[in-house]
Amino acid sequence: MASADPRQNAKKDRLPEWVRGAWASCRGTWRIFTLSRFRKLALYVIASSVLVVGTFFVWLGTITGYVTAYEILLGLTSPFGKATHGALQQTLAAILRFLGWLALPTLIGLFAAQVFARRLAAIKDPNDPLVTNVRDLIKASGSTPGDAPGEE
Repeated sequence: MASADPRQNAKKDRLPEWVRGAWASCRGTWRIFTLSRFRKLALYVIASSVLVVGTFFVWLGTITGYVTAYEILLGLTSPFGKATHGALQQTLAAILRFLGWLALPTLIGLFAAQVFARRLAAIKDPNDPLVTNVRDLIKASGSTPGDAPGEE
């Protein structure tokens, strides 16, 4: 395997030490933003949902008003009610309502899954302060986690 181009090494050697240090620090900082496969999927789903729902929300909001579009998105108003008139408005409202029915629970579920995943990862860590405090309380009370309260 051939080594790197000597011209590239010469250019790096000409850089001042503080520039090389700053560059290494920036690379190290950006490493913390590496994402797991689940987080990449969640980010993709969130970004695409916000883009699609936002497009229909703005489109319907400019035609019927943003309050009406918001109520249709959340399911508070029927997409075929008095608020929408004409085929275009009712079609946009029906699409927005379907996307709201589909996307909002998905986004809430992704958020809940992320919270639970972080909590489970912290519980697996034996040095977690919360787990340590719970273990100390259990030892201090003299009971085991399987004991029912009030039983002798």
